[in-house]
Amino acid sequence: MADTRHLFLTGACLVASVAISYLLLRRAGLATAPPTTPSCPMPALRPLDVDDALFEGDPSVREMVATLRRRSDVAARVGNTRLIELTSLSRLTGCRIFAKTEWENPGGSNKDRVALEIIADALATGKISPGGTIFEGTAGSTGISLAMLARPLGISAHILVPSDQAKEKTDLLESLGAVVERVPPVSFSNPDHFCKKAQRMASEHPNALFADQFDNLANTRAHYHSTGLEIVAQLRELGIDGPDVFVAASGTGGTLAGIARRLRRETANATTIVLADPQGSSLFNHVVNGVLYSSTEAEGRRKRNQVDSITEGVGISGRLTGNFRLADPDAALRVSDQEAVDMSRFLKQHEDIFVGSSSSVNVFATVKTALSLGPGHVLVTLLCDSGERHRSKFWNPEFLAAEGLMEPEPTMMPDFANGARLRPARGRPWPRPDQRASAPVMA
Repeated sequence: MADTRHLFLTGACLVASVAISYLLLRRAGLATAPPTTPSCPMPALRPLDVDDALFEGDPSVREMVATLRRRSDVAARVGNTRLIELTSLSRLTGCRIFAKTEWENPGGSNKDRVALEIIADALATGKISPGGTIFEGTAGSTGISLAMLARPLGISAHILVPSDQAKEKTDLLESLGAVVERVPPVSFSNPDHFCKKAQRMASEHPNALFADQFDNLANTRAHYHSTGLEIVAQLRELGIDGPDVFVAASGTGGTLAGIARRLRRETANATTIVLADPQGSSLFNHVVNGVLYSSTEAEGRRKRNQVDSITEGVGISGRLTGNFRLADPDAALRVSDQEAVDMSRFLKQHEDIFVGSSSSVNVFATVKTALSLGPGHVLVTLLCDSGERHRSKFWNPEFLAAEGLMEPEPTMMPDFANGARLRPARGRPWPRPDQRASAPVMA
């Protein structure tokens, strides 16, 4: 194992040196050919050792999802988002990089899938009925989706949001008829944490549900039954059996866990799963070192109580959620706030897409992974939402300056050569498995 790990690290250094030279030459615009990079070994993949029944769930919930789709035009439009190729990044890396455009969901994010599954599960199992109230603690997007989907069913939404989240989200929640409480952000151990307060309030009301997106496995099942299947089907329409790599950040863990499980199942365990983790989150260290800790958690260093990052909806500190425990990523990569900002501006300039902070984290990590592995691979990630919900912070130059971040020039290339590198999960060997033939690289 020591020899293979040394081989991987040596390859990563060579990739970095090639990429640095290449990027210096292409600061002014896009290249027409990818950099020549030596291939690095892909991590050995773990067997499917969790009972499929845990992911399949109760058949009555699948029936309820179908019923809700028939009864509600809004529910009927959840899912089936496009899978687009990020062509400038495919050319840069020599791989094919695809992304799901989750902003096309009616509520504007991938959380619509989760909200539909949670509501269907609660109705099918008798946890709530029309006239009841859903309580949830959320950074905003899940609350928006719950409020949007619950209202046509005669179910109210009471949403608790950390007060440091973008105001656009709470404004939208209120326009959807939700009761919104902005709660001071505190650590999860504090009884006034927004999730614990939502749980407590639900227990005090009749016909009430605590959605519990962090530990409710309906979250994972939503992506197992929809997003993961869509990715496989859409790639097969292009003549690609499945992705070599799936990259995503984790907040609740449901997106990563559900899609990872479905892709591993549909591709005979041939898909590598990479966690993209924002700065300040402790998940990277958990995956790589087995310790749930971030260096910013040292006394006196943290600036925020949730995750020490300007990104919203991804990253977590101080605990492992029930959903993330099912994800089992093969590798992890840390992404800084500046890298996320730079990536978002590049995407706007070169792909004509306007995305939020979590999408930027995802794409940056996907490019870094592609450059580490070398040309010829197929990678998939998610564009979780658009930049509309992030104008006051992530897309606000004054806010960025106050956080010590730079607003990059429109033509500036993100620095893929430096920063954190892709790291294997703790105890995971790194031999290169036999790879099925990848799709041809774009000309």
